Amino acid sequence: MNIETGWVIVRDLPGGLGYYTGTGRFSTNNLDAIRFSRQEDAERMLKALHAGSEHPDRVEEHQWS
Repeated sequence: MNIETGWVIVRDLPGGLGYYTGTGRFSTNNLDAIRFSRQEDAERMLKALHAGSEHPDRVEEHQWS
């Protein structure tokens, strides 16, 4: 079994952890997440999404199998 590791943008949602899927949308299904191979790329995207405003989103490492 192969394990894939990547960085994702996440947000706490009422139904659980939300994963950024693009175009400002979040899904509780981690398979929908946009996956970044480098932490710095995920952080750069997070910064661009919010342009300096306060937000609850964060970058986390995640693994899929």
